[in-house]
Amino acid sequence: MQITTSYGVRIKANKTVLSNTVFIYRQALSYVTDIVDLEWDFLTAVDSKYPNARTMYIEKLIHSTKEKDRMYTLLNQIKRNQQRGNYRNPKLWSMVNNKNRGLTEKTACAIVDFAMLWGADVIVFEHINLTGKIKGSRKQRLHLWKKCGVQEIVTSKAHLQGLRIRRVNPWGTSCFAFDGSGAVVRGEQLPSGRKNYQICVFSSGKEYNCDLNASYNIGARYYIRERLKSLPEMVRLEAEAKVPQLSKRTTCVLADLISLNVALRDLDVA
Repeated sequence: MQITTSYGVRIKANKTVLSNTVFIYRQALSYVTDIVDLEWDFLTAVDSKYPNARTMYIEKLIHSTKEKDRMYTLLNQIKRNQQRGNYRNPKLWSMVNNKNRGLTEKTACAIVDFAMLWGADVIVFEHINLTGKIKGSRKQRLHLWKKCGVQEIVTSKAHLQGLRIRRVNPWGTSCFAFDGSGAVVRGEQLPSGRKNYQICVFSSGKEYNCDLNASYNIGARYYIRERLKSLPEMVRLEAEAKVPQLSKRTTCVLADLISLNVALRDLDVA
């Protein structure tokens, strides 16, 4: 097995500090690399049995540092103006909306381009439907989160390229650790007094990026659903008996997908 790691970093604005992001990202990748290394003989056998199947594990971290830093700077400027009594700020809001729209389009294009580059067939999203009034200190950033806009653009571009779009249940994708160790702890206390919700801590003490942890669980839930749908009823029941976590889809994680593959191997299911 050949492991290749490459990084392309381009940071023009140094106001936003990506503390330990690359380090934690490499830690998370090392977990998947170890699993692939352990299962390499089985994966090789699958490739030899199905010559048209390709086994590739490729990841890309998309983080628009410059655009986010500029948008948050404008939001802070609007906040200061509102504290002084100027509540409208039409020019600043127009700049924020333009930056946010551009960030949405760049993110969607990056997702589709990455899928096309490596020959993906399916792009999987969470089925997010935030309704009602958003509360909390971060409600402004949640309002600016173009979750539906990114999915709409990706769906349009993916259908033009012949790619499929699938969605999974979003409940618990960020709450549970992908290695099967249980619920994670978010909101690490920073020296400045604020809490960092970008990093989660597993029960084993390991630290990972919350979005990266959720992405593993999103992909695992899609594969679990598609794998179970293709099985005969008796085989599916036997697999669920060996892996009881599969009976509740909202708590499935990457470790459950690995356990499912082991169970199907024991049942001699290709």
